[in-house]
Amino acid sequence: MNHPEPAAGKFSSLHPVLVAAAVALAYLNTFRAPMVLDDLPNILENPTIRSLWPPWAALFGQPGNATAGRPLINFSLALNWAVSGPEVWSYHLFNLAVHLLAAMALYAVARRIFLTPALHGAFGERAGLLALFSALAWSLHPLQTQAVTYVIQRYESMQGLFFLSSALAAMKGWERPGRGWHVLSVAAFFLGVLCKENMAVAPLCILALDAVLVRGGWRRALSASRGLYVGLLAGLVPWAALLASGHYLATLPPRPFYSLPDWLFTQGRVILHYLSLAAWPQTLVFDYGWPVLPAVESLPYALPVAALASASAWGLARRHPAGLAGACFFLLLAPTSSLVILMDAAFEYRIYLPLAPLVLLAAALAYLGAKRLPRAARPFCLALACALVLALGAGTHLRNRDYSSAVTLWSDTVQKRPDNPRARLNLGTDLAGQGRLEESSAQYREAIRLAPGDWLPYFNLANNLQAQGRIGEAVSLYRRAMALSPGSASVRTNLGAALLRLGEALEAERLLLSAVRLDPRSAVAWANLGLAMYSQGKKEEAEGCLARALAEDPSYIQAARLLEGIRKDLGENPEAGPLRPPGPVRDPAQRLRPPLYQVAIYEVI
Repeated sequence: MNHPEPAAGKFSSLHPVLVAAAVALAYLNTFRAPMVLDDLPNILENPTIRSLWPPWAALFGQPGNATAGRPLINFSLALNWAVSGPEVWSYHLFNLAVHLLAAMALYAVARRIFLTPALHGAFGERAGLLALFSALAWSLHPLQTQAVTYVIQRYESMQGLFFLSSALAAMKGWERPGRGWHVLSVAAFFLGVLCKENMAVAPLCILALDAVLVRGGWRRALSASRGLYVGLLAGLVPWAALLASGHYLATLPPRPFYSLPDWLFTQGRVILHYLSLAAWPQTLVFDYGWPVLPAVESLPYALPVAALASASAWGLARRHPAGLAGACFFLLLAPTSSLVILMDAAFEYRIYLPLAPLVLLAAALAYLGAKRLPRAARPFCLALACALVLALGAGTHLRNRDYSSAVTLWSDTVQKRPDNPRARLNLGTDLAGQGRLEESSAQYREAIRLAPGDWLPYFNLANNLQAQGRIGEAVSLYRRAMALSPGSASVRTNLGAALLRLGEALEAERLLLSAVRLDPRSAVAWANLGLAMYSQGKKEEAEGCLARALAEDPSYIQAARLLEGIRKDLGENPEAGPLRPPGPVRDPAQRLRPPLYQVAIYEVI
C-alpha cells in the first residue's frame, strides 16, 4: 500500500549506521554505572537468574519481584549473569544493544509512515531524511536515559523494541501481502507481552495506523488484514495468563495508596511534566517521589490534558494524522497513567515509547513549516535540525554522568527533590557504604522527618550509631523501627546484637529467636543467636546455632572462627585456637551490592 521511496534517498543505507554511531557515543560513558534501587532485588538478589539450566527455571523471577511476570526480562538477566555475574558491563551492553535496535526499528517505521498513502504527498520526497532525524531525536533524547542506563528498566526498552518490530512487520505485510510478515508481527507482539504488560495496547495502535494512514477507514483495515488482527488478539491470551498467574499483580500495592480520582487528576500534572521534558529536557530526576494530591488541587493541570486527549480522540475519529499521533501517545501511557494505581506516580522511563509519536509529529510539523520558508532558508533549517540532534546527544551524555556512582545519582536526586524521603534514604545508605557516617546520618534524620512512619530510616540510622559505639541511642531507634515493622527479621537481629553489647543477653536471645523464626535463612541472625547462647553458658546450643549459620553461608568466616573456638571450649577440637572476638561483620550480600539496610553482628569483647 506504500509508495516507493524516491531515488533521491540514495544515501539512506547510511542512515542506520549514523543512528548507531550517534547512540553509541551518547551512551559510551554508562558501562560502569552501578546498579541502584530496583536493580538490587531484581538482579543482585534474584536467585532465579543464577543459572541457565534448566532454561525454563530462568524465565520467572521470585513472586513479588518485578521480573516474576515478565519471563523474557528475567531470562535476559540470566544471560547477563552467565556472562559477567554481578559485574555491570554486560548488562549495560545489552541495554544499549536493545536501544540501538529499537532506534533502527523506529527509523524503518517512521520512513514507512511518511510514505503511506495519507502522507506521501506531503512528506514522501524527504521520507528517509525525516525518518533519520526522528530516529536520532528519539534515541538521543535525554529522557530516554532512565530506560537505558538504569539496568532493570530494560522492561521499557525491550517492550519498545518488540512494539516497533511488530508495527514494522505489519507495515511490511501491508506492502507485500502473503510473505509471512504478519506472522512475524504477531510473533514480535507475543515477545513484547513477555516483557511488559503495556504491550497490550499494541493492537490498537497498529489498527489505528492502518485505518488512518493506509486503508483510510476502520472497516477496510479490519477486512484487509483480518488475519493480522486475529493473531494479535490471540497474542493477548498469554498476556491474560501472565496477569491471571498473579506474579505481576503481586508487585502492585496490596491496597490502593490513594483514591482513584486523586490518582487520575495527579496523572494530569505528571503528563504535562512529561510533555514539558519532551520539549525541554533540562531538569531530569531519577526518583521524583511525586506526591498524589487531592483531585481539586490537580484540577488546573488535569483540564488541559483532558482537552488534549479529547482532541486526539476527535482527530483519530476523523482519521487525521495528528489525531493518530496524539491517540498513540495517550494509549501508550495509559497502562501507567490511568486506572491502575501504582506505587509511584511518575518515572521518566514510562515515556520511553510514548515519546516516539511526539517526535514524529514534531518532525512532520517542522518540515511543513520549513517548506513554507524561502528556499534560501532551508539549509539553515537543516543546520538547525543537526544542531538540535547534537544538543540532545550531548545532553544524554551529560545526564549519564549522573549515573557514574550511586552517591552521585542520589545526590543529584536529593538536590532536585529535597522532599523525597526515599532519595534521602538511599543517599544515606550509599554514603554509609563509603564510611561517611555523619553525612549518612544527616540524610537518615531528614528521611525520618519527611516520612516518620517508615521504619528503614530509623533502622539505618541505628546501624550508623551502633557502628560509632553509641549503643544506647541505637537501641532506642531499633525499638522504634521494630514498632513500625514488627515482621522485620533484620530489625530484630540488629536490636538483639545491640542488646548483647549492653550485656542484656536474655532479651537478645528472645529477639534473635524470633528473628530466625521470621527468616530461617539468615546466617547473621543464627550467628548472633549463637553468641547470645554462648554468653549465657549454653555452649551446646551456641554450637548448633553457629553450625546453622555456616550451613546457610559457608563463606561466613567470622562464624567459622567462633564455632571453632566454641568447639575447643567444649573439648571437641583441642587443636583449635582460643575464642577471639570477630572483626566487624556485615551481611554477606553486601559483597555484591550496597544494601538497603546494614546488618551487624555482635562483637565479643
